[in-house]
Amino acid sequence: MALIKVVWVGDRKIGAIGVRISSGITSHGLACNIDTDLKYFEHIVPCGIAGKEVTSLRRETDTLLPSEEVIHEQLVSCLAKAFSYDDVVWKEDPSFILDNQEEKSFFRFISV
Repeated sequence: MALIKVVWVGDRKIGAIGVRISSGITSHGLACNIDTDLKYFEHIVPCGIAGKEVTSLRRETDTLLPSEEVIHEQLVSCLAKAFSYDDVVWKEDPSFILDNQEEKSFFRFISV
């Protein structure tokens, strides 16, 4: 079973949140296009809906954005607040969860 919620700005997809449960294991993810090169999305039909585009925070605000690290910290802070977590520890090395060395390079985890 999977649940995906998409974040739209008008008719433009800017992000998504997903949860999947398979064989008793829950996986989750969050994606937000911050300053993405949108050329990679020119031939993608977002969520299979024709006539929609992919956008980014940079394109929508047309302003100088803070660094990626600052945006990540703000996102984690907002999520922690939304779920009433007071003590959040940032984990750079997810080796305590993943066995596959290749997968480790793609993930950053937070521990709450």
